[in-house]
Amino acid sequence: MEHHSTNSTYAIGKDSVGASTVLSETATENIGKYGRMRRKYLQEHQPELYNQLLLSGELQVHLLEINYIAHQRLERMMPELAKDSTL
Repeated sequence: MEHHSTNSTYAIGKDSVGASTVLSETATENIGKYGRMRRKYLQEHQPELYNQLLLSGELQVHLLEINYIAHQRLERMMPELAKDSTL
């Protein structure tokens, strides 16, 4: 992950598909379903990591990254699951 502090831009490294995504850190961005689930998990089960990410200003980007990765995995899995269910 790359961080440019002057404009608060973060880049997620290439995933297995090869796409590179740039995310900006703003409080108004929607963290999505999986970002919310990750935030709740961190708050309940890993409060030290949650506080560290929150205080360092990296929580929003972390949650956006989790949501992005979860959606990428779903996009890869769903066609395989649909194919398997028709057999």
